[in-house]
Amino acid sequence: GYNPIQCWARCTRFCGKTSVQFPFGIEEGCFASEQFQLNCANLTSSPALMLGNAQVFDIYIEEGTINITNP
Repeated sequence: GYNPIQCWARCTRFCGKTSVQFPFGIEEGCFASEQFQLNCANLTSSPALMLGNAQVFDIYIEEGTINITNP
């Protein structure tokens, strides 16, 4: 289910230089549903924000878009 209220106040909001805005999140209690769970992975020498196997570059909540690259 979708929970429009963030459960935790101390959620990680950056992965490297990429901002992670709710409803997306990295830790349990920080995302609105499982589909919005992201992973902050170490690729090469810097952290990378991942959605499944795709790397996330930007999240624009107001526009309802997310920029990713497919592997």
